[in-house]
Amino acid sequence: MTFSHLIAVNCHPFHALSDIREGLASVVKAAGIFRQRSRDRVDVRVFWHNPAPLPEDLRLLVDTNGFELVEAAHESNGANLNKQIDAAAAEGFDIFFRVDGDDTVTAQRFLKQAELLKHDECDICGAGLLYKPAGGNGFVVLPEPHPGARDYLENKYLLHPTMAFRIDRFRAAGLRYWTNRLEDKALLLAARKAGLRVMNIPVVAGGYNVGPRSRNRLVQKWLGLRLNLAFLWHTRNLHLVPYALALFTMQVAVGSQALRVLRYRLHRRNAASLRTGGSTQG
Repeated sequence: MTFSHLIAVNCHPFHALSDIREGLASVVKAAGIFRQRSRDRVDVRVFWHNPAPLPEDLRLLVDTNGFELVEAAHESNGANLNKQIDAAAAEGFDIFFRVDGDDTVTAQRFLKQAELLKHDECDICGAGLLYKPAGGNGFVVLPEPHPGARDYLENKYLLHPTMAFRIDRFRAAGLRYWTNRLEDKALLLAARKAGLRVMNIPVVAGGYNVGPRSRNRLVQKWLGLRLNLAFLWHTRNLHLVPYALALFTMQVAVGSQALRVLRYRLHRRNAASLRTGGSTQG
């Protein structure tokens, strides 16, 4: 059985052009390998949500590689994606891949997600991410094999913005992206409530650009807490509620970015301890 795949690349006004150039170059390479190794139809659609015109070098890149360019007004991430999913469904696509224009991707991401979705091992599939914070402090957040409650609370972004899913299952469950921030977390919760199978491939399959203060606003922390509590209630992991409240308190007091750096350092320290069979120095 053959499938048709749509890779939707969203370029937003807040994406730096240098990052978009790097991201689109990675899509060209990854989509090319995906097409070579698959007998399925693979289309790439670049959505330019920017009042400024698309630079000529990027337009040439899109045209040369047979991508479709769609120039559309910028709305929220969720509103944009909902329109794209509706259009993809109307055109008969089977699998939808979300890509943010300023992030890099690998062919491994597309190939593995397509394999899992085609063989009915899940309905929604994310891919692991590298964090590339502005200022270049070099820390990374490694993905986990599955989106467990603790990993969800630790804000590792198992799905965002690397989601792929079976469009028919997505729509049959009545799922829609919401139009506020943290749309990935809200969608994960809704998917679980709808009984969909959600998983994350256990590899780093791209690079994720994020500024040091981009997710430190109090309104986003408060929204994240509400979603976390709803998630724990739905999954009956109520013993983790104190952890969620403590995490929210620490995010407000210390800052989300500082907590991510600390988690990475602890991860490295624990990994070093396992390699040496005991304690670490320093």
